[in-house]
Amino acid sequence: MPQVTEATFPKLYAQASRAATTWQKRYFRLVTANIVTLAMPAAIDLTLVLRFQHLKETNPQLIQAKSMIEFVQHDNIYQTLILFDKIFVILAASITLILLFFPLHRNWFDCRNLAEQLKTSSWRYMTRCPPYAVGDEVAEELFNRDRDETSQRYREVIGLISVEQVPNKPLGEMMNMRSLALTERIALYTESRFRDQVAYYTLKARQFSSRYWVSSITIVVIQAIALYFMCSGDAENKHLVITNIIAVCIASTIGILSWRDFRKFLEHSSSYGITAHHLNSLEHRIEKLRTEPDFQRFVTDAENILAAEHRLWSARIGEAGADRSDEPNRSSKLGTYIQKPVEVKAVRLTADAVIQTLEGAENAKSGNWVVTGTQGEQWPVCEKTFASKYKAVPNTKDRFVKLPTTVQALQMKMPFSLDTSWGKQVGKKNDWLVILDDNDAYVCAADAFAATYERSGNE
Repeated sequence: MPQVTEATFPKLYAQASRAATTWQKRYFRLVTANIVTLAMPAAIDLTLVLRFQHLKETNPQLIQAKSMIEFVQHDNIYQTLILFDKIFVILAASITLILLFFPLHRNWFDCRNLAEQLKTSSWRYMTRCPPYAVGDEVAEELFNRDRDETSQRYREVIGLISVEQVPNKPLGEMMNMRSLALTERIALYTESRFRDQVAYYTLKARQFSSRYWVSSITIVVIQAIALYFMCSGDAENKHLVITNIIAVCIASTIGILSWRDFRKFLEHSSSYGITAHHLNSLEHRIEKLRTEPDFQRFVTDAENILAAEHRLWSARIGEAGADRSDEPNRSSKLGTYIQKPVEVKAVRLTADAVIQTLEGAENAKSGNWVVTGTQGEQWPVCEKTFASKYKAVPNTKDRFVKLPTTVQALQMKMPFSLDTSWGKQVGKKNDWLVILDDNDAYVCAADAFAATYERSGNE
């Protein structure tokens, strides 16, 4: 079985993934620095108090001042520590402002979303899953268009990535995996993608659950320490009272930060746990995968679960900008269209025949229907599809109305070929690629498409 590595996917995926890791590290370094600089003033003030009390008990002759504040004013060591105290307070405030007005987590999440969208599209392409459940030539064009459209939507994010100015690499390795037999593609997807993601989300759910409890305990400990110093000490010593107030304020600030983080840990743990549960619910279907449509539905369901988690991740940080993700099962260049209620003529074949369609000659089997459109164009329809898609017009013998259906369609800018359930079709420039809800597809001439379909009002 072929090995799927980072090099398998488009080059932009690897660059976006590395950029996401870089921004994640920068974000956590700043958060860590923020907590440390918040804690240092309290630690320095505590050191001042403990040293003064120690000197007062062990060497009362050394301390001639009546109060600690008078002693501090004449002690160089204390003056140096107080200077550092002020510096740390300024640093903490500066880092807080940076985190507030320059949200690095936005760059982290946007780069990660870009990488995951490219990865999802790549897996759909390699497994022949919609919208790439068409001929290889058309699928490659669709994938390249989707990749370029994704890059355009994320142009601001790409500006954060050290993108090497090289042409998009050919899809050779992905095409090789796409050309594998069905059983090999099933094994490749279930091991390299499905079970890998189940293990990943299960592990992440446990990690964030652990971090949630660690953060909760941290808050309790910090607040207990703050309470202890607030209630202890000499009330007549003004500096000690001030120190206690500072300790309480800083401890409270750290507690708020910890509360915010452990709330995120709880949300992430829940989200990852739900995703792992939903993926696990598909596990029983793997052994029953025998046909291409069954495999396509399995991949679609699994990728939809992952896409939903990615959208939830974006929504969870609404301040990180609008969600740029695509709807599942939809190419960024494909549009949604509804068939107009057009009356057509249809005749059932009693013998095999060759039908001259707008796209060329096509073989039609006995039992199939030959449909004649409003402009005299003809096309064959298999018996099962005709029974589910067309309704007879009352009091007529050969007049039918096609039931309203929704399709995904794309007007092609170059000649193309298409493998359909009734044979191979060839399309010309500006013809339409129409993908049906059963993942089958066909070629439709531009004028026939305009007369048959209209844009969906939901777009």
